[in-house]
Amino acid sequence: MIKHFIDIQSYFYLLFNFNGFHRDNFTMKWGYFKKMSQSRQSKFSTSQTP
Repeated sequence: MIKHFIDIQSYFYLLFNFNGFHRDNFTMKWGYFKKMSQSRQSKFSTSQTP
């Protein structure tokens, strides 16, 4: 529950800071966030979706 809340915090952090970033920079940060999110989910579930 807490880790999921942290993911939501990071998601809104990226949304609120989108105005100050270029599209490429945002895509980089979004890709990093998705990678972190997947690495967190992999710890809880054994099966990963492509």
